[in-house]
Amino acid sequence: VKNIPIDKLSIDKKPVFYWYLFPVIALGIALAVLSYVSRRPGTVGLYNNKLRACRKKSNCVCSEYANAEAGHIKSAIDPIVIDKLDKQVWEKVKQIISANGGKIMKDNDDYIWATFTTRIFRFIDDLEIRLDKSNYVLHIRSASRVGHSDFGTNRRRVASLKKAFQSISDITQ
Repeated sequence: VKNIPIDKLSIDKKPVFYWYLFPVIALGIALAVLSYVSRRPGTVGLYNNKLRACRKKSNCVCSEYANAEAGHIKSAIDPIVIDKLDKQVWEKVKQIISANGGKIMKDNDDYIWATFTTRIFRFIDDLEIRLDKSNYVLHIRSASRVGHSDFGTNRRRVASLKKAFQSISDITQ
């Protein structure tokens, strides 16, 4: 090994860009972990024959608890009113969910659970629809599995589904 005099050693005096790169890498890792965590099934299913209420986060919307007394006014949306009850309406609901990118996980006579995956970070959101036969309405719940906010993704998804439902002559809002 050669001895190099200290005055000949070059020290890079440019700012180290690694300190700027670290937060970007940390954010990427955090988003990857959240995406992985969102793979676990969310809390879905009927509770006392109703969709579950949204927690006090802004990443969920639900038509089942639309009144202010329930304390869920921020997550409230209107249900979809239907004209008639038949298997064709339920089949069209499933077709619309699939056409909008949903994957139906559970389906029975009056309940559908589907999942949607976000494009960029691959987060999984849950969509539930309950057929209220006595009131001729479809109650909808759409919720993100992780995080506090979804930047309006679930509300936009439900609005898109409602618009598709409106285009079908058998279903009106």
